[in-house]
Parts: sequence; C-alpha cells; structure tokens
Amino acid sequence: MAILKIRRYSRSDGEWIQEFDIPDGDMTVLHAIQIAGEMDDTLAYTQGCRYRYCGLCSVMINDRPRPACLTRFTDSTLVEPLKNLDVIRDLVVDRGFILQFLSGLDFSVNELDLDEFKRLKIPDELFMISRCNDCLCCISTCNNYKGAHEPWRFVKLLNLHLNPFYHPGDIREEREILHRCEDCMKCYCVHGINLGKVIRMLSEIMR
Repeated sequence: MAILKIRRYSRSDGEWIQEFDIPDGDMTVLHAIQIAGEMDDTLAYTQGCRYRYCGLCSVMINDRPRPACLTRFTDSTLVEPLKNLDVIRDLVVDRGFILQFLSGLDFSVNELDLDEFKRLKIPDELFMISRCNDCLCCISTCNNYKGAHEPWRFVKLLNLHLNPFYHPGDIREEREILHRCEDCMKCYCVHGINLGKVIRMLSEIMR
C-alpha cells in the first residue's frame, strides 16, 4: 500500500489533511485521486481528458503545480488545490474568471480580402503559446500574484496580438502589471511556454 495525502477544504469545516491507503501499482496521481474518491465520495476534484489537453486535473503535488494525469504517484504524495486561486471545495478551484476575462476582451475579426488571398504568415511564438490549455499552473508559480490572473492572461493577450485573424484591442491597462512582472520573471509554464518571452514581447508591443 502507498499513502496519498490530500488537503481538503469546505466552507463549513475549514481545512484538513486526509490520508488514503492506495493499492500499490504504477499509476498517475489522478488515478490515485480517483481511487480516493471511490473510498470517500465526498471528495471533490475535477478531471477531463485525462491526458494533458484539458488542464482540469491540475493541482499542487508536493508543493509544485502539476497536471495530475501526467504525474506519477509515489508513496506519501501530498496533493493540494492550486495556489493563488479561490478554492470552492477540496481540490476544486474557481475557474469562472476564465470565461469572464476572455468574453471581456475588446477585439474584432480581421477581414481578409478573398480577391487577394495569400498564405498567412504565422509567427513562431504563436505556436509556442498555443500549448496553453488553461491548466492555470502558471498562476500558482507567481510569487507576486495580485489577483489579476497574471501570467495566464499575458499568454491570452499575446495570442491576440500575434494571431493574424484578429485586431486586438488596447492593453494599456496591463502596463503596471507587466512592469512589475519584468522585475521578477520567476513564473513558469509546466507545458514549456517561455513566459519570460511572453512578458518581454507584450512590453515591446506597448511601447
């Protein structure tokens, strides 16, 4: 047997750590959480594709943000909800701001002239940031988080500026946040997006 430790939370009972005896075997942390959920059906967690694409199963694993579906389970693993995000219950964090932020962006579709159709030039950086699956792990790596959803929102804003299909809106309101981030650069993406490059490119766009 191996022990899985989960930091749980409810509005009525507060926080506590619960331990589960998980049968030995080669499995992911997500699989171990699923087994724990069968043992205690009050355990709340989220999952989706179970293989990297949706980002829903991301949690803190031994104090580091990771997608649970891609992380191997070992004895005494501690699982917690993602840092810097509002916890609804147990491992479930509030993701409502994602749609709220995206729906509030001021952009319009770039009208392409069909009579002069030509191959679009796609910047290499657009392929880099397309790895973002909204797992929100990057937010948990931010040491100076101020509740503006940085650095996740920077990836989305740069996507608009690099994508030839869109005319992005004004992002001057991001200036103060970006300047603060330029002095830090300690956040990182678990899927390999160069967040430092994202921040530098947005800073250049605003000059």
